[in-house]
Amino acid sequence: MAQLNYIPNRVAQQLAGKQSLLIGVATSSLALHAPSQIVGGD
Repeated sequence: MAQLNYIPNRVAQQLAGKQSLLIGVATSSLALHAPSQIVGGD
């Protein structure tokens, strides 16, 4: 591995292991959702 200058990619490892520490949020407007106060820091 050292000969190839391989650097492990944490995101790729999480995808391969089917584990993730990330949370996704999809919304058209943060103003209309109560949890947006947490996400937006209000």
